[in-house]
Amino acid sequence: MEYLEDALRKIATMYVSKLKENIAADGTVASKKLLNSIDYRITDKGFDLLSEKHLGTVSEGKKPTSKNPSPEMVRSIVSWMQYKRIPIRGAKGRFKRQTPVNYKRAAFGIAKQINKNQTRNKYRWQGSDVIDRSFRQLEGKIDEYLVVALKESIDELIVKLNK
Repeated sequence: MEYLEDALRKIATMYVSKLKENIAADGTVASKKLLNSIDYRITDKGFDLLSEKHLGTVSEGKKPTSKNPSPEMVRSIVSWMQYKRIPIRGAKGRFKRQTPVNYKRAAFGIAKQINKNQTRNKYRWQGSDVIDRSFRQLEGKIDEYLVVALKESIDELIVKLNK
């Protein structure tokens, strides 16, 4: 059983590494918060992938909507703007004071454009399919690790039976 657990750890580590590599290569990194949050946890049935909630949106995309953005989305954009030190401009293009209210107004406008799917995002909010793509790139190695681990487990059982 320990061989299978070791194989799972190797596979999970490889998968997390490939996922981070692909996200960075796609150019979908804003603040590295998502990259730093990606990890795994070994379970009885395999492993769970742990990350920020928006990994699914980055990978699977987002459908356009006419609804107003959620407060959580606006807060996320405000923190991103502040992290990137993006200056706020008014309707006529003039710089505005960087107050919390002005950040919230600007972030609301950005979020509304994202919801309408009118951004210049490379993937047009269709998603980068990074989760599945990363898995497909490692599929052969995953099979190899599992077969070797299973073989070693069986060999260990045979040795124990022959004693």
